[in-house]
Amino acid sequence: MRCYDKGMRPHAVRPIKMLVIEDNLADVLLIREALKSSCPVPVEVTAIEDGEEALAQLRRGVDTDIIVLDLNLPKVNGHSVLKECRKDKPIVVFSSSWNEADATRALALGAREFLRKPIVYDEYVKTVCGIIDRWGNSSDAGELLT
Repeated sequence: MRCYDKGMRPHAVRPIKMLVIEDNLADVLLIREALKSSCPVPVEVTAIEDGEEALAQLRRGVDTDIIVLDLNLPKVNGHSVLKECRKDKPIVVFSSSWNEADATRALALGAREFLRKPIVYDEYVKTVCGIIDRWGNSSDAGELLT
């Protein structure tokens, strides 16, 4: 499935549930807009704006297929959230950090992918759609916290 291939019929596909853990409302809106405008499969986005609330939701068993996680979060940072999450759902770190140590640490903690947030809108859309292309078909079940 290619997210930006308009030939698919979205009504025939179960919605993908994406949990976005991001404190920047502009990024949440960009993710939603990118998925709405360029992804032919339906994606339900739930957004949480701080690491503490993310951990609480994950402990309660939030229903999601994929987690998109920023690193620079208030209260509890993204690395700490990642450390607490079980890795049976794809967790993609989507960060503005260009620090290689951040990427290395995130991958070592179990992120499936570390992506830098593009500055150019078209690249941002392509990157967000790529997350769905690579990880949106996960049907793994299970708890998200250890």
